[in-house]
Amino acid sequence: MRRPKVWIFLAFALAVVVAAKGSDGSAEEQPEDDSEGAGCGCSAGLSRDSPRGGEVSSGSSSSARDAATAAPTAEEEEAPDGEACDPETEADAAGEDAAAGIMVLVEEGDFRFGTDRPFIIPDGEGPGRLTSLPSFYIDRFMVTNERFGEFVGNTSYKTDSEKYGWSFVFLPMLSMRQQREIQQAVAGMEWWLPVEGAYWRRPEGPTTDVFRDGRGNHPATHVSWNDAKAYCRWRGGRLPSEAEWERAAQGDPVEAAGEGEGEGEERGRAVPRYPWGDDLTPEGQHRANIWQGTFPTLNLAEDGFPYTSPVDAFPPQNSLGLRDAVGNAWEWVEDWWTPDRSKYKQNNPRGPKRGTEKTKKGGSFLCHHTYCYRYRPAARTKSDVDSGTSNQGFRCAADVPKTAPRSGGGGAGGGAANNDGKAERSGDDGDDHAHPGRDGEL
Repeated sequence: MRRPKVWIFLAFALAVVVAAKGSDGSAEEQPEDDSEGAGCGCSAGLSRDSPRGGEVSSGSSSSARDAATAAPTAEEEEAPDGEACDPETEADAAGEDAAAGIMVLVEEGDFRFGTDRPFIIPDGEGPGRLTSLPSFYIDRFMVTNERFGEFVGNTSYKTDSEKYGWSFVFLPMLSMRQQREIQQAVAGMEWWLPVEGAYWRRPEGPTTDVFRDGRGNHPATHVSWNDAKAYCRWRGGRLPSEAEWERAAQGDPVEAAGEGEGEGEERGRAVPRYPWGDDLTPEGQHRANIWQGTFPTLNLAEDGFPYTSPVDAFPPQNSLGLRDAVGNAWEWVEDWWTPDRSKYKQNNPRGPKRGTEKTKKGGSFLCHHTYCYRYRPAARTKSDVDSGTSNQGFRCAADVPKTAPRSGGGGAGGGAANNDGKAERSGDDGDDHAHPGRDGEL
């Protein structure tokens, strides 16, 4: 057995002692100023190419890293098996999903994109600007392991993590044996370890299986931007733009008197800090899967989940009926990353024409107000197009067809769907339950 990197464990032990003395386990509060909570050790900065994504501390190089073959670029990975998705096909598929309640319809109109009260200024959260969008569809839930498994079963698609032979895993999710044997960690973010054989179905390595372990209804993770785009195209959709994602995460605007504690106000419409309002835990109820305690050493899991959670574990976060718009897993969007944002009104913005990293939204189960205060619609971060981590997922969007079916019932988003992506059929009970164990043999 290889000798463990003792310094990793000493650092963690010291941090645990500090956490035990300094944390009272109280409910999380928002940062007091713009500098607090700006770190993002929850996954931003991780890269397949260590000089670009953060120096890797190592006693010996990982065979997986040494033998890694180049994964396709964002431009090369258009669709599995060369299948393209034309606009008519996309519109037809989206219309069917909307009628089934799998997707929700977001009506055209103006909204406040970004915020005039940025908490993490270097990320380009501001300024807030009036932005106009046409109507579009977006998934009610993040894509689950079950749904992604159907895609893989039908196309034999190989994810970037499979092609490289490894992915980044959050250290506490690993067995003690794995922690002892892995000789690498990311400098400054020692809680991320490159694990050979980790990918969407085996998220902590070869000995794990999301279907056997009852995680079929959890968000698919270790999924790169390339992988997410390929899945959405196969399903007849696309990734949402950042503007579309943020509009959907905000939900329908609510009328306001012009004063309040939200992040902005436009034409008498309040923009709450979170999708559900300004209070993180209204009436003491957790509304999202984020970190409680002291990151990264003390995880109180007061929301019921130390790591990812089923996509229906928490109630809808906004008036559109979206689940996990913030928390649980980061979500890829179409846009290339830039922190430079326009202050002028925009019409259906799609981000820069080129770049080196893609934008992610929503935060994850690793986000904490002192370290990664990004579980807000206006918050954002970035990653390489081929990166894979334990807390990286996605949902799909689509254009509205010329004759757009409306989601039935239940408010602006309307409609009921099994959160595994199966439409409710006539005569079903419509209870919005998932079936995590189904497709376990994929």
